[in-house]
Amino acid sequence: MNARNAAAAAETARRPVDSGVPDRVERLIVHLDAEHARRDRALDAAFASIGPELRAIEQELRATLRWGALYPGLTALRRKLGLAPLELPAFLILGCALVLWILAWEMIGSMLSGLVVAVAATLGGMVALRRYRLTGVQDRLETKLMRFAGRDDSQAFPYRFELLFDYPDAAPELGEMSFSNIDEPLPGGCAILLCDTLADSIAWITRGTVGWRIQVEGSAPLVPAGMPVDARFDALVARFDALRERILERNEARQALESGCLRRDALAARWADIALPADVRETLLAGLVHFAYGDAAAPRGILLKGPPGTGKSLVAQAFGDCVEATFFKCSVAELKGRHIGESAGNVRELWARAREAAPAIVFIDECEGAFPARGSDQADTFTNEVVQTFLTEWDGIGGEHRVLVIGATNRSELLDDAIVSRFTDVVELLPPQGETRRELVLAVARVVGIASPPSDEAIALFSGMSGREVRNALRQAMRLAAPAEPAVEHFREAVAKMRGKTSTRTDENACWERLVLPEPVKREFEVMTEMVRESGALQQKGIPVPRALLLYGPPGTGKTQIARTLAKEAGVAFIARSTAELKGQYLGQAASRIAQSFESARANSPAILFIDELDALTAARGSEAGDALQAEALTQLLQEMDGVRACSGLVFVVAATNRLDVIDAAVRSRFAKQIEIGIPDEAGRAELLRVLLTGRPVAEELDVATLASRTEGYSGRDLGELVATAFQRAVSRTLDAGGAAADTVLLADDFGVAPCGVERSGLCRSVGARQPAFAATGGDE
Repeated sequence: MNARNAAAAAETARRPVDSGVPDRVERLIVHLDAEHARRDRALDAAFASIGPELRAIEQELRATLRWGALYPGLTALRRKLGLAPLELPAFLILGCALVLWILAWEMIGSMLSGLVVAVAATLGGMVALRRYRLTGVQDRLETKLMRFAGRDDSQAFPYRFELLFDYPDAAPELGEMSFSNIDEPLPGGCAILLCDTLADSIAWITRGTVGWRIQVEGSAPLVPAGMPVDARFDALVARFDALRERILERNEARQALESGCLRRDALAARWADIALPADVRETLLAGLVHFAYGDAAAPRGILLKGPPGTGKSLVAQAFGDCVEATFFKCSVAELKGRHIGESAGNVRELWARAREAAPAIVFIDECEGAFPARGSDQADTFTNEVVQTFLTEWDGIGGEHRVLVIGATNRSELLDDAIVSRFTDVVELLPPQGETRRELVLAVARVVGIASPPSDEAIALFSGMSGREVRNALRQAMRLAAPAEPAVEHFREAVAKMRGKTSTRTDENACWERLVLPEPVKREFEVMTEMVRESGALQQKGIPVPRALLLYGPPGTGKTQIARTLAKEAGVAFIARSTAELKGQYLGQAASRIAQSFESARANSPAILFIDELDALTAARGSEAGDALQAEALTQLLQEMDGVRACSGLVFVVAATNRLDVIDAAVRSRFAKQIEIGIPDEAGRAELLRVLLTGRPVAEELDVATLASRTEGYSGRDLGELVATAFQRAVSRTLDAGGAAADTVLLADDFGVAPCGVERSGLCRSVGARQPAFAATGGDE
């Protein structure tokens, strides 16, 4: 285990648990550190023989060059005696000296004199061997066996050679040296470098097309001219090549072990400001850690799905920041070509770059545009080509290529099934609720520079908003409050503006005070509103949240206004759809429109989805009012409201109808709460008229109670139209009197209302018994 990994493991073991990293992920890091160290030790042990083998090759090379023509016979004798390369010359010299000493002793008769003669004879013999060039190069020369790597004429030293460097305190490594003024070697051929630093001379023994040859540069002849340099070097070359392959194998294994290492300092810091539920954070960080360590359990792909602005791109970028890996970000335009065949080439090029730079992360944003389901309306020839080629390349990763594919989409249902099946993990990112929402708002407030943390009241306003929407709303609040710090009212105004961008426009004056309902009914609506607003916190505690409300009753009684008030008071998104907007013109269109409406509502969850005139869309199956288009819409609505497909995000469906009897029974059963909104009684009409006339120029003598008694059977819409008609008469009367229209004052005579049944205003209608609930609408349904 190298020093860097040992220090990292020790630092991990003693580091306190970070708030941004779950405990299980911390334990996983410690475990993988230990596994990483074990694999590191096993790798060192597996290739421990490289160093001794390289030193043996270099010793034998020097012995070959030193003993020249005598080398073949001496080598055979050495091997027969089982001696090391340098032991044989020592034994030969000592043996010759001993024989000469004995002979001199016998001839001279003096042991000391014989020793002097033996030493002198031995030294003279060695000088003679050198003199007559029976041996090879001198001992002080540096020698290296090299392999020709290539030629680059743009460099001053164009000839590149690979050679092995042996370090005293580290494992041997493969390196390069460049030379000039050398005969063109055979591509892939070998060379022996000899260098004499004292004589400033250099020589090469290269193997070309005609075998080994000697080339000398410098003043001193480093290689004897008659020294044979033939096949005896080939065995050394074969051993050199085998050792070189082992070093390349070791380096590749080492790179696979150490590449993509986890950036521990960035892990907690980078994920601290990403507000995610605990289980989602743990899943993502576990996948990141496994990928960083190259573990067998590492995911091959992660699909991030969810509404826009929930942090999918942010999570993908956090992966790249926390792992030492190359990050490739691709868009649909970069993958799709302009003609047939170009798309496949773009995909293959992307994968080739990713494999070459491995470990690598390939991030594809809005991937539903690149990988739509083949055969669907969104697919074409180009996307089919992208999908097929991407699948082929993805399946061809193999174990040696560490490439992680991260996809992001807000329309996962459009993706090709084969693509989805390749993703190891599918993680849904939703607008945060409860404590996660609090963490998000506080984190974003720190990032945008709000000094005082928002209060709990202000944080509650951001219910159902994505991270992007929270950031934009906080910046909007800062602009509204500048130069002071934003307060609750600034946050409320900013949030209202943000919600207005994705919601159906509602009456700005809609509020409980303007809604005229019996007190028990109004209280029931207020409780529903509060539960929808705090749906996230309630669901975390297991408290069921209402999901559907059906308002039925005669036309004009304020059913639409009730839905608008619910959305305004709850502070959530409001999406209104009419029957014409949902019912298609051909089969398949209605199902798609309904699915998109619910998906849009889920993207802004919690949200209120209002469907007006529900009876026109969901007539009972088998009735005369039904047809194939209506049956398709009814089936899709049932699936969206309570189907087998599990959908996240709260959608509170509010529907209105004045023909409850024709609605399919299965649809009615989906609405657990059904409230009848009927024609108001006299007290209700009086309250409605007060709401409609408040803030308008009205004569003091106008008696609302008397007017209410004369409008029996009027709905809220009828009363609104009655007031509007009365003002028109008042303006006409004022102009006839020579006054200005702006000076108009409404009088009792301007109403001209007769008891029900007398056709004076055209607004009166005969109705049955008074209904149990009613609402002020200001003229709207």
